[in-house]
Amino acid sequence: MLLRRIILRAPPTRSFAKKKASKRAPPPAQEDTGELDVLSSSFADGVKEKMDATVSALDAQLSRLRGSKPTPALFASTRVEAYGGYQPLSALAQVSVKSATLVEVACYDPQIATGVADALRKLDGLSLNPQVSGGTISIPFPRPSHESREAVAKAATQAADAAKQRARKVRHKAQDEIKKHATGLSEDDVHRQHAVIDKLTEDTTKRLTALVDAKKADILKPH
Repeated sequence: MLLRRIILRAPPTRSFAKKKASKRAPPPAQEDTGELDVLSSSFADGVKEKMDATVSALDAQLSRLRGSKPTPALFASTRVEAYGGYQPLSALAQVSVKSATLVEVACYDPQIATGVADALRKLDGLSLNPQVSGGTISIPFPRPSHESREAVAKAATQAADAAKQRARKVRHKAQDEIKKHATGLSEDDVHRQHAVIDKLTEDTTKRLTALVDAKKADILKPH
């Protein structure tokens, strides 16, 4: 009797492909329209920062003009050739006003005293004649003549006029921006923002005037 071998085969398994996770499309990037919100507080704050910077710049400039007596601020911009480069005087020495006619500069390193004196001698508008003794530099400040004090006062006025001109340019640019982006804004809102900029300019001009008036009074003060 012929035997048949029966081979049982497992039914073929059906494979299922893994479903790929669907990726969400990123939201469309917002188009930069380049529109400036000229009614926002940040716009007015930006204008004020520029106005404040104008005042600070004039204050620093006037501090470098000699008044009735010398001050350390006269030397704030001094840079000295030392240690392979140019260093601010404040990093190399201490400035002390001893009297209305004498300033002393004490160098932290006596070896650079000669270089410090050379830098002081080259300061514009002061005509200094520093004398070196060890690490100390003595700077005589003769009392200025009436003519020289008037010349310094005139320079202060010119500096203030230039600062006021810069403030007016800031105002003009801000007003132009408001006009440029006024489309769709109410007339009252635009007028109100123009008034804000005008008030900032007016206040800045008053501050500039107060600075220069005080400086000129100090310059022209009788000895």
